[in-house]
Amino acid sequence: MRTMQTKELSIFHYDDLQFDLFRLSKSKETVDICPNTLRTYNRQGLPFYKQGKAVFISRTELADFIRSKIPKTKAAAEVPPVSDSHAENQGDSHAEA
Repeated sequence: MRTMQTKELSIFHYDDLQFDLFRLSKSKETVDICPNTLRTYNRQGLPFYKQGKAVFISRTELADFIRSKIPKTKAAAEVPPVSDSHAENQGDSHAEA
């Protein structure tokens, strides 16, 4: 007969636990996205998890879903950053006028 081996934690840290799911009804406070937007994302393929009447969404899956919807165009990657000298030149031209 086999016995089940279990590990006991001498110190348990709640900060180490990462609960990835949040409720659809609390989405505005949690991730600043309205529930209706998340329902649209669900129709486009974002999975929802239902337990009773509660609907949960994974933060990781939401982030991956949003990243997959961002168009990866070459033009967007080639946009140069605005330099400080350019901003200073614009300020000088307005000062002369």
